[in-house]
Amino acid sequence: MSTDTRTDTTAQAATDAEPVDAVIVGAGFTGLSAALELALQGRSVRVIEREEKAGGLAASFDIGDGKRLERFYHHWFSSDEEMIRLCERLGISHLLEAH
Repeated sequence: MSTDTRTDTTAQAATDAEPVDAVIVGAGFTGLSAALELALQGRSVRVIEREEKAGGLAASFDIGDGKRLERFYHHWFSSDEEMIRLCERLGISHLLEAH
């Protein structure tokens, strides 16, 4: 699975020449989850994101002095079992914090 966020058209054209089974537009939760599911099924996937970093609406941006601010208000509830299972599958559930 490749994620291409570059704006350099020469580099992008070279990457785009490689055929893939699926192209996912957007590297937010939904796009990355879809790409993961397809990759786990053995499909080749390309994720295209217009921003410099993945995350979609859950991303953050630099506000100076090394501080970051969330792009939009977002959260998960402890009842969001699918998100918790996804974090477990990715091996990152230990990073979840309850507030």
